[in-house]
Amino acid sequence: MIDKKKLLTPKNILVTVVLLILALLPIFPTTGAYAIQLTCLTMLFIYWASAYNIIGGFAGHTSLGHACYVGIGAYVAVMLYLYGGISPWIGMFIAGIVAAVIAGIIGYVTFHMRGSYYTLSSVALLNCFRIAMAASKEIFGFKTGGAVGLKISWMGESVSGMQFVSKVPFYYIFLVFMILCVLLCWYIKNSKMGYYLAAITTNQDAASSLGVNIMQYKLMALCSSAFLMALGGAVYAFFLTSIDPLSMFNYDTSARIMLMTVVGGLGTLWGPVLGAALLVPLNEWMRASFGARLSGLSFVIYGIILMLVVMFLPKGLVSLKDKYEKRRYEKQQAKEVAVKEASVHE
Repeated sequence: MIDKKKLLTPKNILVTVVLLILALLPIFPTTGAYAIQLTCLTMLFIYWASAYNIIGGFAGHTSLGHACYVGIGAYVAVMLYLYGGISPWIGMFIAGIVAAVIAGIIGYVTFHMRGSYYTLSSVALLNCFRIAMAASKEIFGFKTGGAVGLKISWMGESVSGMQFVSKVPFYYIFLVFMILCVLLCWYIKNSKMGYYLAAITTNQDAASSLGVNIMQYKLMALCSSAFLMALGGAVYAFFLTSIDPLSMFNYDTSARIMLMTVVGGLGTLWGPVLGAALLVPLNEWMRASFGARLSGLSFVIYGIILMLVVMFLPKGLVSLKDKYEKRRYEKQQAKEVAVKEASVHE
């Protein structure tokens, strides 16, 4: 029998209310195109940050080039659509598999070594793909457009072609992707794989001595993360209708995704959600307010936020709840002790 008290917790009620608001937001007459655009980007970065958290948080391997899989997903899906007539709904899964295979190869080589080899390889992979796509006009018989990139021509509104007059359909696609990714992360975190990854992150040698296949679970985490990143990249490409190496294989995107996860709470379920929900609107507000006058201000503020979080909240913003509950418990305990001492003196 379902326990209603466990379901009707403040956290579950808050999540339900937020999801209802998000589901109904495009219907509100006062909701403008900019609000739809901003919410789409926020949900997309929540999705990407949650996907990154599988390898960066659960498995404990920092990646500074995770946008590489975003670019792979975008280019593979777009080229399959333009030159093969393959629907983006199918192409994005093919792109995800390609990204997972490439990630598996990189992971298999670097996970054999200790230290920051995977982190360095992720940056190298991102730069290699960006340079290769910018310098090459054609790969495997598919035109890439070189540094100019590719443009998805308007063929009329089509669900199978993922082309819509309004951004509202993309809004609901991103909403579904975000929900499914968070649910998948919840499943991984509470599954045998999640427990093994936690053991590997805590003490790899101890986990190995207990029979945990270190390489297998690290690769599973990395390939899952890369697959999800590529799916998001494919949809993002059709959302933009044009792609190029500089915007798709972007180091800034990788840094922002990692930063959102760290600020929110690395290795937690709600950390990436909270980090992206705060930093994406903040970045858009700064860009709209200061524009080209202070183009680097967002990175300065991001850096300050990161330093403050590392200094005062090393477990991320989600740890504020635990600190609040701990302080509340300590006050309650102190109050009970004071009452007991008062009764003894009487």
